[in-house]
Amino acid sequence: MEITGTEDDRPMSERSTAELLREAAQESKTLAQREIALAREEVRTELKQLERAAVAFGVALATTILASAMFLVAIVDGLDRSSLAAAILGLVLVLITVVVVVLGVRAWPNKPLDRTRHRLETDLQRLKESAA
Repeated sequence: MEITGTEDDRPMSERSTAELLREAAQESKTLAQREIALAREEVRTELKQLERAAVAFGVALATTILASAMFLVAIVDGLDRSSLAAAILGLVLVLITVVVVVLGVRAWPNKPLDRTRHRLETDLQRLKESAA
């Protein structure tokens, strides 16, 4: 998005206060609209990240349940050969769970709306500087 200049090319000293206030209000409105559009886009992006994280956590939950079941089967069967296979499968499912949890944690957004917050802070700082 490119910010365009005003249509009035006269120097500011030749414009009336009402014209300057109208122009400032229009620029503020345009800035607010663009900030809202950028914030919406950032929310969409973060929702996609949250969706990936939620899927990963769902898979982790399912594999945890399956691993628990395999360990319970191994315990019930005792020291039989089939219990060893169930225990090995349980360990494999635990490893899958750990990997999927790590992927889910990495997909989770650390600072929601961080870019929007930074832009607003920068805009506020510039506004303070120009008002001083």
